[in-house]
Amino acid sequence: MALEPQVRYVAEGFLEALGFGVLPWFLMATLRNVFDSHGKTHVSMCLLVFNMALTTLLFRLFIFGGPGIEPMGGIGTGYAQTTASWVTLLLFSILLFRLKPFKDYHLATRFQLPRWIFLLEQLRLGLPMAAAIFCETSLFSIVALLMSEYGTVFLAANQAAISYSTFTYTIPWSISLTATIVVGYEVGARHAKAARQYALLCQVTALSLACFSALATYLFLDPIASLFTTDAETFTHIRVFLIYALCFCFCDALGTPVQGILRGYKDVKSITYIAFITYWVISLPLGYMLSHMTHLGAYGYWLGFIISLAIAAASYNLRLWSHTARQSICQ
Repeated sequence: MALEPQVRYVAEGFLEALGFGVLPWFLMATLRNVFDSHGKTHVSMCLLVFNMALTTLLFRLFIFGGPGIEPMGGIGTGYAQTTASWVTLLLFSILLFRLKPFKDYHLATRFQLPRWIFLLEQLRLGLPMAAAIFCETSLFSIVALLMSEYGTVFLAANQAAISYSTFTYTIPWSISLTATIVVGYEVGARHAKAARQYALLCQVTALSLACFSALATYLFLDPIASLFTTDAETFTHIRVFLIYALCFCFCDALGTPVQGILRGYKDVKSITYIAFITYWVISLPLGYMLSHMTHLGAYGYWLGFIISLAIAAASYNLRLWSHTARQSICQ
């Protein structure tokens, strides 16, 4: 990446600090899903809110320094996230052995060897899900790398817009996670009608909240952009990127909850195929062409995002429609 020396120094130090936090992130993600699958979502919520609060306090301490701690600047954010992750993992582990129904499993005293049939079932469902998530999340990282050719200002503006889009994405993503649980319960109980009702409820809820989020973003566009920078040039570019993010909201609301619904039906392979084709075969090449062969420049990547997300949302909904249509015929 064509980074300025000071930016490169901070980036390398930040990644080095994050390296110490990879293990707790992996284990914490596993334990969080264990808690959620048992209906203990409120426990996960409390611990993750605590993690956010602790990270914020450590940001202040490590970035600007404190008693006995030298200011680290941007590198300090990496150590803050790593430290908070280790503390949160410890709390997750303590509750795993103290809360019901987990303590009734006697995990510490009745250790059992893994059963390959269950491991293979997990891999059969988990690997396609991992591939789909990788196709989606890695795309934003790749574009951030490609955006570096336009300079530090565009790189910063792009990252600010992605941060805001990630924030708004939490709404459809949380509905998607909920849809997987509630639809999965009804599908397992062979309640096809109830599964369809939950699916429709999740879709309508996500779209309604997306409309509200997009309207709020449009009305407060300048204040939101000003949260990320005081530089006039960077502010202008962030503002434009946020307008593209408005379209993101609708595409995410139409497609992301349906992914959760399809996972509830254990239809995970189709999600992987759609994600790979739309994000890597369509979005990245299209974004590169729009960026280099039109006057859009760096904004071309985001237009490619939006087009691919719209195609993905339509494909997910068509796949879900085929599921419900087959169930109606069977009934």
